[in-house]
Amino acid sequence: MLIAVYKELLSGRNKKESMRIKILTLLLLLAQAGWAQNLNVTEAELLGTWLHFSTSETLGGKEKALAPIEIKWTFEAGGRGTFSQKVSASGKAWLGPMDWSLEGSTIILDGRTRYTVVRSGKDAMVWENQKLGNFYHVRKLQ
Repeated sequence: MLIAVYKELLSGRNKKESMRIKILTLLLLLAQAGWAQNLNVTEAELLGTWLHFSTSETLGGKEKALAPIEIKWTFEAGGRGTFSQKVSASGKAWLGPMDWSLEGSTIILDGRTRYTVVRSGKDAMVWENQKLGNFYHVRKLQ
Protein backbone atom coordinates (compact mmCIF):
# COMPACT_ATOMS: atom_id res chain seq x y z
CA MET A 1 0.00 0.00 0.00
CA LEU A 2 2.81 2.40 0.88
CA ILE A 3 4.40 1.76 -2.52
CA ALA A 4 1.16 2.70 -4.33
CA VAL A 5 0.90 5.95 -2.37
CA TYR A 6 4.58 6.63 -3.07
CA LYS A 7 4.12 6.14 -6.83
CA GLU A 8 1.02 8.35 -6.86
CA LEU A 9 2.86 11.11 -5.03
CA LEU A 10 5.77 10.96 -7.46
CA SER A 11 3.67 11.18 -10.61
CA GLY A 12 3.71 14.69 -12.03
CA ARG A 13 6.26 16.06 -9.53
CA ASN A 14 9.44 17.94 -10.29
CA LYS A 15 12.83 16.50 -9.28
CA LYS A 16 13.11 18.52 -6.05
CA GLU A 17 9.63 17.51 -4.84
CA SER A 18 10.27 13.89 -5.85
CA MET A 19 13.51 13.79 -3.86
CA ARG A 20 11.77 15.15 -0.76
CA ILE A 21 9.05 12.52 -1.06
CA LYS A 22 11.65 9.76 -1.51
CA ILE A 23 13.55 10.89 1.59
CA LEU A 24 10.36 11.13 3.66
CA THR A 25 9.25 7.69 2.48
CA LEU A 26 12.63 6.18 3.35
CA LEU A 27 12.49 7.70 6.83
CA LEU A 28 8.98 6.34 7.36
CA LEU A 29 10.02 2.86 6.23
CA LEU A 30 13.05 2.89 8.54
CA ALA A 31 10.93 4.02 11.48
CA GLN A 32 8.28 1.41 10.75
CA ALA A 33 10.89 -1.35 10.54
CA GLY A 34 12.38 -0.32 13.88
CA TRP A 35 9.02 -0.20 15.63
CA ALA A 36 7.45 -3.29 14.15
CA GLN A 37 9.88 -5.83 15.52
CA ASN A 38 8.96 -9.43 14.83
CA LEU A 39 8.96 -10.59 18.44
CA ASN A 40 8.36 -14.04 19.78
CA VAL A 41 7.71 -13.68 23.50
CA THR A 42 8.25 -16.73 25.69
CA GLU A 43 6.40 -17.74 28.83
CA ALA A 44 9.64 -17.43 30.81
CA GLU A 45 9.98 -13.75 29.79
CA LEU A 46 6.43 -12.98 30.88
CA LEU A 47 6.41 -14.73 34.26
CA GLY A 48 6.23 -12.34 37.22
CA THR A 49 4.33 -9.16 38.03
CA TRP A 50 4.09 -6.32 35.50
CA LEU A 51 3.02 -2.76 36.37
CA HIS A 52 1.26 -0.62 33.77
CA PHE A 53 2.87 2.77 34.48
CA SER A 54 2.00 4.83 31.40
CA THR A 55 0.05 4.85 28.13
CA SER A 56 0.72 6.44 24.75
CA GLU A 57 -1.53 6.91 21.73
CA THR A 58 1.24 5.91 19.32
CA LEU A 59 4.35 3.79 19.58
CA GLY A 60 7.08 6.21 20.54
CA GLY A 61 4.51 8.92 21.30
CA LYS A 62 4.20 11.03 24.41
CA GLU A 63 3.50 8.87 27.46
CA LYS A 64 0.76 9.71 29.93
CA ALA A 65 1.39 8.45 33.48
CA LEU A 66 -1.34 6.34 35.07
CA ALA A 67 -0.68 7.35 38.70
CA PRO A 68 -2.58 7.25 40.99
CA ILE A 69 -4.29 4.44 39.05
CA GLU A 70 -2.38 1.19 39.49
CA ILE A 71 -2.83 -1.76 37.16
CA LYS A 72 -0.83 -4.98 37.56
CA TRP A 73 -0.78 -8.39 35.96
CA THR A 74 0.92 -11.37 37.61
CA PHE A 75 1.72 -14.15 35.16
CA GLU A 76 2.26 -17.58 36.68
CA ALA A 77 3.51 -20.71 34.95
CA GLY A 78 0.88 -22.79 33.19
CA GLY A 79 -1.33 -19.92 32.04
CA ARG A 80 -2.72 -18.80 35.40
CA GLY A 81 -2.31 -15.47 37.14
CA THR A 82 -3.98 -12.46 38.71
CA PHE A 83 -5.09 -9.02 37.59
CA SER A 84 -5.08 -6.11 40.03
CA GLN A 85 -6.54 -2.64 39.57
CA LYS A 86 -6.57 0.28 41.98
CA VAL A 87 -8.32 3.43 40.72
CA SER A 88 -7.34 5.95 43.42
CA ALA A 89 -4.51 6.51 45.88
CA SER A 90 -6.78 5.87 48.84
CA GLY A 91 -8.86 3.12 47.26
CA LYS A 92 -8.53 -0.59 47.78
CA ALA A 93 -7.14 -2.63 44.91
CA TRP A 94 -9.46 -5.04 43.09
CA LEU A 95 -7.80 -8.42 42.59
CA GLY A 96 -9.08 -11.22 40.40
CA PRO A 97 -7.86 -14.43 38.80
CA MET A 98 -6.98 -14.55 35.10
CA ASP A 99 -6.05 -17.14 32.53
CA TRP A 100 -3.50 -16.24 29.91
CA SER A 101 -1.80 -17.65 26.84
CA LEU A 102 0.67 -16.57 24.18
CA GLU A 103 0.35 -16.66 20.40
CA GLY A 104 3.73 -15.50 19.12
CA SER A 105 4.01 -11.97 20.49
CA THR A 106 0.34 -11.64 21.47
CA ILE A 107 -0.75 -12.03 25.09
CA ILE A 108 -4.33 -13.28 25.40
CA LEU A 109 -6.05 -12.70 28.73
CA ASP A 110 -9.13 -14.73 29.65
CA GLY A 111 -9.53 -15.79 26.02
CA ARG A 112 -10.57 -12.33 24.81
CA THR A 113 -8.33 -9.40 25.77
CA ARG A 114 -5.34 -9.17 23.43
CA TYR A 115 -2.10 -7.26 23.86
CA THR A 116 0.66 -7.50 21.27
CA VAL A 117 4.18 -7.04 22.60
CA VAL A 118 5.80 -4.47 20.29
CA ARG A 119 8.91 -3.84 22.39
CA SER A 120 10.37 -6.45 24.65
CA GLY A 121 12.98 -6.35 27.36
CA LYS A 122 13.91 -8.17 30.53
CA ASP A 123 12.40 -5.52 32.82
CA ALA A 124 10.25 -3.35 30.53
CA MET A 125 7.91 -3.89 27.58
CA VAL A 126 5.42 -2.02 25.43
CA TRP A 127 2.12 -3.76 24.71
CA GLU A 128 -0.33 -2.63 22.04
CA ASN A 129 -3.93 -2.90 23.23
CA GLN A 130 -5.64 -4.56 20.25
CA LYS A 131 -9.11 -3.30 21.22
CA LEU A 132 -8.24 0.35 21.93
CA GLY A 133 -5.21 0.71 19.66
CA ASN A 134 -3.09 2.48 22.27
CA PHE A 135 0.16 1.36 23.87
CA TYR A 136 0.75 0.21 27.45
CA HIS A 137 4.22 0.82 28.90
CA VAL A 138 4.85 -1.83 31.55
CA ARG A 139 7.75 -2.70 33.82
CA LYS A 140 8.50 -5.88 35.72
CA LEU A 141 8.24 -5.69 39.49
CA GLN A 142 9.40 -9.21 40.33
